[in-house]
Amino acid sequence: MKESNEKKLFKFGSRKLWNTIGSRLTLSIILIIVILGASVMLVSNYVIKQSVKAQTIAAMQETTKDSVAGINNYVTNRIEALQNLAKNPAFQTENPKVITDTLKSVFPMFPEAELIFFVKTDGSYITDTGPANANLSDRDYFKEVMSTGKTAVSSLLISKSTGKKIFVIAVPVFNQSGKTIGAVADAVKADAIDEMISNIKFGKSGYGFLLDKNGLFVVHPLKEMVMKENITKVSKLITPSLAELGKRVVSEPTGFGTYTFLGQEKILVWDRIPSTGWILSIPVLLSDFYSGLYNLLTIIFIAIIIISIISFIIFKFISRSITKPLSEIVEVNKKLSEGDLNIDINTNYFGELGILSESTKKMAENTKSVIQGLKSLISDLQSASEKVKENATILSRSSGEVSQAASNTARGAEEISKIAQTLSNKVNTFSSTTQAIAKGAEEQANNTEQIAQMVEQINSIMEETKKRQQRAYRSFYNNEG
Repeated sequence: MKESNEKKLFKFGSRKLWNTIGSRLTLSIILIIVILGASVMLVSNYVIKQSVKAQTIAAMQETTKDSVAGINNYVTNRIEALQNLAKNPAFQTENPKVITDTLKSVFPMFPEAELIFFVKTDGSYITDTGPANANLSDRDYFKEVMSTGKTAVSSLLISKSTGKKIFVIAVPVFNQSGKTIGAVADAVKADAIDEMISNIKFGKSGYGFLLDKNGLFVVHPLKEMVMKENITKVSKLITPSLAELGKRVVSEPTGFGTYTFLGQEKILVWDRIPSTGWILSIPVLLSDFYSGLYNLLTIIFIAIIIISIISFIIFKFISRSITKPLSEIVEVNKKLSEGDLNIDINTNYFGELGILSESTKKMAENTKSVIQGLKSLISDLQSASEKVKENATILSRSSGEVSQAASNTARGAEEISKIAQTLSNKVNTFSSTTQAIAKGAEEQANNTEQIAQMVEQINSIMEETKKRQQRAYRSFYNNEG
């Protein structure tokens, strides 16, 4: 029961609150501010997101290009050094001892080399220690050099002797007639490449990884992916969305796209290293895109709140300047409805409120005039009522005489009624007599005489009654006058 009363009270209070102009204006401005604030937040969120995303992608692409340029310069320097070595006449002699001594003498000039060697056209090769008991004719870089006569760079490989990552640079060696007689190769340690890739950072989560030209991961923070996973093939670590994007990465020289990795949405920017064909990529969590955006939106939200509060205060002041006069006019009308016509009505309001208060004042004055007229009319009616009362007293005194006359009239009427009854009986008798006329004319004559006597008596009584009525009326009118 108590809960029901509380609900009714709340409902009544809510209805009363909503029924006031001030509350409606206040709630309306709050609603407008909320809608405008939400709209600004949504539009700002969309616009800023697009702007931040575009700027971030541009920054990532710039970082990628800088890293690609650094790696490319490193490889290019190795290529140029090896091309200079390939011009050494010792390789044109094709003499194993001369070539071995030459390689031994220049080896200190290549501190990052794991091995410097000369490959003959049949795939056999000579190192700084002499001819090797192996053949390299099945190596891709060797085939490329022999078929194109141009420098070739292999993908990153695992060295069989050290178990570490290396890549091979092979430069063709020509004889004096310009024929390719072999290639000078440098098995470069990939430590410098790994270090350059690991130093790539972008935002909170951005890092770099390196793919070979076929999409194989050759450098990545997750060791289980290196030399095992291909970006174009779905696996436990390669999601379908990444594999789909990986096809673009392998086929397009540069670009960006989004994918899901380990349950997180990421954006990927990639670029190709010109001298090697390797693909440098930088992934970043999408949430990192908007880390600064959320701070900016928070600032905008706080600004909107402050502006809303200031706007509300200003509106409240303006609303009060409208609702206060209205409340005063409403209070005046309440008192007028209760009959208080002497209330002082303020008409010093602006605009329509001034017109309304002026009209209310005129209405009160007109009502007061009407009431004064009614009071005068009531006074006249009271005077007339007194006169009527006096006449009623006189009439009361005369009513006794009228009553006596009426009583006499009633007695006369009663006698007339009795005679009329007797007459009726005689008429009936006469009728019977007429029907029995055969019984005798004498009896009929007697009855006729009796009837004539009764008629005379009736006329006499009626004449007396008429005189009595006339005397009563004269007495009444004399008293009235």
